[in-house]
Amino acid sequence: MTTWFHDARIAVRSLRQRPLVALIVLITLALGLGANAATFNMVDALLLRPFPIPDVERLVVISENSQADPYPKETVSNAAFLDFQRDATGFRRMAAMSWWDVNMAGADRPERVLGHRVTPQFFSMLGGSAQAGRLLQDSDLVAGNDKQIVISDGLWHRSFGARRDIVGSQLLLDGVPHQIVGIASPGFAYPDGTELWGPLAFSQTDAADRTDHYLTVVAELPPGGTLDAAQSQLAALYERQRAISVDGTRGRQVIARTFSAAMVDIGLPTMLWLWQAAAVFVLLIACTNVASLLIARAAERQHELAVRLAIGAGRAQIVRQLLIEGLVMALAAVPLALAVAFAAVQSMKSAMPPQLVKFVAGWTQLGIDARVVLFTIAAAVATSIIFGLLPAVQASRTQLTSAITDGSRSMSAGRARTRLRRGLVIAEIALALPLLVVSALSAVGAQRFASGPQGYEPEGVIRFRLQLPEAQYREPAAQAKYVDRLLEIGSAVPGVEQIGTSTIIPALSADSRRRIAIDGVAENPDAPIIASFRSISAHYLETLRIPVTSGRTITGADLADTQRVALVSESFARQYLSDGAPLGRRIRIGTTDKTWATVVGITGDVINDWFANRHSPTVYVPVSQIPSTTVTLVARAKGDPAALTDPLRAAIASVDRSVPPYQVMTMTDALHERTTGLRFVASLMAAFGIVALVLAAFGIYGVMSHFVVARRHEMGVRMALGATSSQILALTLKQAGWLTGIGLLLGLAIAIGLARLMESALFGVVALQPSLVATITLTLGAVGFLASVLPARHAARVNAAGLLRR
Repeated sequence: MTTWFHDARIAVRSLRQRPLVALIVLITLALGLGANAATFNMVDALLLRPFPIPDVERLVVISENSQADPYPKETVSNAAFLDFQRDATGFRRMAAMSWWDVNMAGADRPERVLGHRVTPQFFSMLGGSAQAGRLLQDSDLVAGNDKQIVISDGLWHRSFGARRDIVGSQLLLDGVPHQIVGIASPGFAYPDGTELWGPLAFSQTDAADRTDHYLTVVAELPPGGTLDAAQSQLAALYERQRAISVDGTRGRQVIARTFSAAMVDIGLPTMLWLWQAAAVFVLLIACTNVASLLIARAAERQHELAVRLAIGAGRAQIVRQLLIEGLVMALAAVPLALAVAFAAVQSMKSAMPPQLVKFVAGWTQLGIDARVVLFTIAAAVATSIIFGLLPAVQASRTQLTSAITDGSRSMSAGRARTRLRRGLVIAEIALALPLLVVSALSAVGAQRFASGPQGYEPEGVIRFRLQLPEAQYREPAAQAKYVDRLLEIGSAVPGVEQIGTSTIIPALSADSRRRIAIDGVAENPDAPIIASFRSISAHYLETLRIPVTSGRTITGADLADTQRVALVSESFARQYLSDGAPLGRRIRIGTTDKTWATVVGITGDVINDWFANRHSPTVYVPVSQIPSTTVTLVARAKGDPAALTDPLRAAIASVDRSVPPYQVMTMTDALHERTTGLRFVASLMAAFGIVALVLAAFGIYGVMSHFVVARRHEMGVRMALGATSSQILALTLKQAGWLTGIGLLLGLAIAIGLARLMESALFGVVALQPSLVATITLTLGAVGFLASVLPARHAARVNAAGLLRR
């Protein structure tokens, strides 16, 4: 240890003697290490440990998945859950939950509240407790006693002023009285920012249902239990269920996943690992830069190292000394790297819209903690070995006689050292090009989906989401009457150019899908036709300016007692009606309604959601013929759409004050919010690309500068023998061009492979564009050329006579 500390003191003294080199190394390493620390923090908080739940490693999510529905959430039927709960002895306990967003009245003002119906075991499994009152219990599942609710701490403070006397009071939820029995502990708002919980009770009919898959089921393994054993038992139970219900289990299989793997956003792992891979590329580029600097520095210290070898130092001691110098530099960069990581994480946190934070598990846990510090230190140690080993081994091979006697000429790099430095330049370019290509493809893809053609015009439109309570609007006639009255009052608001409604509109996280039958086409129960479904009013398509490319649109003359009609999107017509003229064909929507609807028009395709619902086959029907309790009002303004917020809120309240609008925003804001994740990918990848480009430029410049210094004696001899300045300039640029060209060829091969991988990983958002790849390749080549010009000009200005005299 004494020897190591002694070497460390020498390393510190050596760095102090060359402050400029030390500063460049520190900044270079800080960028590389900081980028990796920031991405590690995101991977750790959002993917590895997103849920601060006690014993979360023993929780699993059970799902009934199919090829058409591969996501693990909300895929279990009522009867399947009850069977698993009763017969799956490989679990200690089990709970189920389902979405239950409600219109809440009885607080300060009516509002839409995010809720879930849950079974009582839910709270104890996920670490929930009550700070006042009680949690849900088994008696709340009894019919007639299931109107009990628990509210979150956030809702208690926001809507009830944190009054403890609200326990036992009544609330109207969707027009039905419910009693508040408890207030959850602070911080418990699972899942996805839930603000109230009600009992998940099953009627006798519901308990036998195996065809409606909508439950999320969570189970806890017993101490010593394994996921594989539980999976085997579930598979055996599911085979028994297949014999009971062929339709309910057709094409499905039961799967048990770890809680963390199942509950994180389906696209998040791909994004995070892409970021981490990009950060590693940046760090490797930084390592090649530092290695080049250290090789140059070792050449300058060749005489010193030769003297140390001559007086008895072993080559292992030289290697150790230089490795310790690299380690000291890497560890010295850690504080600056943590500052870079902190700035990056804070920038990302501030860029995330507050209304989306609750849907990203682990987001609030982002920040520099002990795990990030330890990771950064470990990365610094590993990095010091990566960039320090080659220069150290190369320096230890110093030839004693020539190094001691040649004086200044010994600074000329030998062939091995020259080959090594050239290899580092090639490696740097070969690493930078793939990162630049991937970054550019991400940015272009994000721009295309966030700001490119959507199939409709979001500018100038505002939206209001509404959910009609079934207690008051159970009958279809009441639902249709509400929409008629809403449009009548809304169209009279000053500043409204056009107005319409739809059950689902673009830029929502939701979708509604129905099974479709086509007249004259035999149905395949194993591969049914499933399409997105929208109940729309007259003028909805015109409001969003979704084109009708053939036939007619839906009008006010399409009433409940007239002929059933439907519009289909171009993708639907192309995929399912290509065997004849689409107009006039008949389709049947759903499995219970046996009425045929005639296709009277074809609409353009729209991007409903960049993530998983782009240009999907879609069917539109008049809301007067198939009404719904789900209503989304869209209005195109004559001026600023935001100016319609208050007037249209008042219009909605005048129709029914118990139906509060929610998620009120302009369509441009909605599109911006919905593409937040995509823009995060693009912005972070762009930042990585810029850093890589800067590091590559400085790396090429540094190598070429030292190359000129190392060969200045040769340049003087050439000029003394008649070479001109322009010939020396051309010679130097030619050598730089060869290195850059080889690096570009290697990098291009890697870049194309990574781009192909991204095409499949980012859900079709990224598409390989040869013109873009060529532009980036030429750009990096130009940067390499410009970085070589200045050293080459220095080479051309060598004073031959003065240099030869020295």
